[in-house]
Amino acid sequence: MAEAYATLGHYLQPGGLLIEGTSDPFGRVWVANLLRKTETALVFEGVVFSINLRIGFNPAWFQPVLPKNMIHRVVPGEPVARFLSDWKLAYRQSLPLLVWGAKQVFADSAHRLAAQGYRVNLRRRCLSKGYLLLNEMV
Repeated sequence: MAEAYATLGHYLQPGGLLIEGTSDPFGRVWVANLLRKTETALVFEGVVFSINLRIGFNPAWFQPVLPKNMIHRVVPGEPVARFLSDWKLAYRQSLPLLVWGAKQVFADSAHRLAAQGYRVNLRRRCLSKGYLLLNEMV
């Protein structure tokens, strides 16, 4: 994976952003790594989880579309497994808000993750459009 990133990063200008990930066949659910080019290397900036909230929301839907560096690490003891488990719990706790729609459940679950110490971007504009930016390696 590092070799592929190095090859892709070679073509970026300093400050350029590499977005690498996968989605479901229709692009409604996707997850992508964000890497920023410095003068000498690619630096991990975070992971974006995105969902078209018109289809609803469940954090379990992200697991099948995790990028290659994460998908095989969804096993007990791994940070990505812990994050997904914590997000599923936050989701279940947020379900009473479903009467107001999936946007509210998505946003509330993000706030619950932040309260647990996850470095998630809580900008309302991003959350209302179904984007969760996690600013740490999972």
